[in-house]
Order: sequence, then C-alpha cells, then structure tokens
Amino acid sequence: RGAKHLRETGFHAPYMLIGEPTNTTGIAIGYRGSLSAHLECKGLGGHTSSPEIGDSALEKLLNAVGTIKSLTGDSVAIVELHARGPANNVLPTHAEALLDIRLGREVKPGELERIRSILGEIGCVFTVKTYVPPVRVKPQEPVPRVLVRSLRRLGLKPRILVKKGTSDMNLLYPCCASSIAAYGPGDPSLSHTYREYISEASLETSVVVLLEALEDLCSIFA
Repeated sequence: RGAKHLRETGFHAPYMLIGEPTNTTGIAIGYRGSLSAHLECKGLGGHTSSPEIGDSALEKLLNAVGTIKSLTGDSVAIVELHARGPANNVLPTHAEALLDIRLGREVKPGELERIRSILGEIGCVFTVKTYVPPVRVKPQEPVPRVLVRSLRRLGLKPRILVKKGTSDMNLLYPCCASSIAAYGPGDPSLSHTYREYISEASLETSVVVLLEALEDLCSIFA
C-alpha cells in the first residue's frame, strides 16, 4: 500500500534502497513479476467408486494448472483451493482456486486471452485479478554500484541477484526512482516460513553497508 501511495501521489527520488533479505552480501537488481488469478472449473461429477469414468471438477482444475505452467513456462502456485460435490461419494462438480504466478518476463499481447480460450475448452474460467510486471536495473547504476563499493570496503564479495519474488521495487521503478536496488540481512530461501530469522552479525554488517552506501549517494547527489 505504501508503494502504491507513492505512485499515486507522484513521488520521485533520485535514489531508492529497498529493504529485502539478500543474505547480507547480495544486491538485488531485479525481481520477477507476479500475476494473481482466479481459476474456476465445473464437472458432471460421478461416483467416487469409479473416478476413472467420472468428470471431476477438481481433476480438471489440477490439469488446468499444469496447462498454465506449460503455456507460460513460469512458476504457478495454488494458494487457495476449494472443491465440492453434492455428497461425499460424488466427485467434485465445482472447484476453484487462487493462483500466484511468477513471471520472468512481460506478459505478451494476447497471451492471457489464449490461456482463457484453451482453459475454456475444458470447462474452466481463468480470471486475472492483479498483475505486476517484472523489473530489472543495470548493475552499473548508482545504487547498486555504491552497495558493491560498501561491501568491498568490508572485505566482502558482492553478489548481483535477480530474485524470484516480487517487491516494492517492481512498483517504484522507474516512476518513483531514477536508480534503485534491494539489499538487507536474512536468508531469502526462508522468507515467509516459520524458520525465518536474522542473525545479529548479519544485521550489524548490513547497517554498516547501508550507512556507507547512503553517504556515497548523498555525496553524488550533492
């Protein structure tokens, strides 16, 4: 909501630093885009004793997810799923799911219509709820460059990353910032898990890196 507010109010800064876990030595210069979609499928049902001859809406939905993966080549995650039939011994006649699709490229013109058409042929409705395009900046830009310099001053080896997720960076560049990058302590592979943590040592290192980077950016701007 904060990033959307900055966009809506026309905010702009020469430089932006996004706080995201990058394992302390990583510098994220890009993120995949994200597409949230609702998928709904219907079937005729059938007795659960003979699912091979029935028409299960749930099976259709799972097959549709596989079709979306094959058509886009991107990651497709089911984050919410509901399926039901008229009784416990009847195959589901209705199934719906919320999908989170991560995209490493811009959606091509007509691509979503093609997906809708193909899924419609098997009795499924594909509806896009939100779409955020991917983002990528050049490592030679001021913000990534000062972060690299700060890490090297501490004797650390910088790593340029393109993260698999999506962040505020996707919304804020280039409309709200001329140069941008994401950096911070924490292991990205643990994000949104109950094992997520930040060590004191990585936090202290990141603070020093960020302070030096900010000083360098201020001197450039001045």
